[in-house]
Amino acid sequence: MAVATELLTTTEAARRMGVDDETVRRYIKAGTLPALTTAGGHYRLRSADITAYLTSQGLLAAAGPVAIAVVHHAGGVGKTTTTLNLGHSLARAGRRVLLVDLDPQADLSERLDQVPGTPSLAAVLLGKAAGPPARVTCSWSNSDVTMDLIPGRLEEMADVEPQLIAVQMREQRLARAIAPLRKAYDVILFDCPPSLSLLTTNAFWAADQALVPMQAQDKALRQLPKILGSISEVQQFREGPPALLGVLLTMTTNNRMSREVEQALREAYGDQVFDVTIPQRTRMAEDARWNAPVALFAPKDGAEAYHALAQEVIHRARA
Repeated sequence: MAVATELLTTTEAARRMGVDDETVRRYIKAGTLPALTTAGGHYRLRSADITAYLTSQGLLAAAGPVAIAVVHHAGGVGKTTTTLNLGHSLARAGRRVLLVDLDPQADLSERLDQVPGTPSLAAVLLGKAAGPPARVTCSWSNSDVTMDLIPGRLEEMADVEPQLIAVQMREQRLARAIAPLRKAYDVILFDCPPSLSLLTTNAFWAADQALVPMQAQDKALRQLPKILGSISEVQQFREGPPALLGVLLTMTTNNRMSREVEQALREAYGDQVFDVTIPQRTRMAEDARWNAPVALFAPKDGAEAYHALAQEVIHRARA
């Protein structure tokens, strides 16, 4: 990752570190973070000093790119919302992020108002074009954070699954398509279909880790062994990844069922469950209106949970 040499404000440093401004000031006053003081009494921090701090805390690893499949066989559990907002929070923390829209419904691409370029992901997966698939860069006028996306389109992706069945090495098409791009990124997130389909299997073969969003509901808890079993099955054939990065509890509320499901989940799966939970927030569903992650249009309505999740992912994945 290229390291900038300019001096950063406390706000810019906070965004890089995934914390708030006051935490940065506290680190400076404690001598944990070196800083310069301007004539006006404001702090300025060197990017190299921030990198050194993150490395010393185990928050910045040089293990190479990490590919994560965001996966669940059910719809409506928060896969696309997690992919979008986690990706943005990781980019905000200084990671080079690529999102890949594998869902035939192309929900992620629609939310970001992006369409495939040439060659498209569908064409590369089916061998109709040489890879890698075209990428677009998502940027916003109210933020200097960017991330790349390989978009999908319903008209194309809906036909991929039945056609993949007839091609050779069908489970490994995505891994081969993405391979030339891996060194350009720190984190790659695959937004998977709401099914244990051939496209999902492709994500398992291409990914190093799997992140499983799960609603705070009894039915979701009962269904969890099915998706975990699918991950384990692919591990046997691959003799390794994808490892389970963690189960993420989403759409949590303060009602009794949500609390009981969380307790049962943690008792059954222990540290396989993320410490962070994602609360149910109405404004998170407005991302398609804004074509942006929630942090850019409602920063106080759930965005902090994704910033905390990004830090936990960095710890777990060493991304």
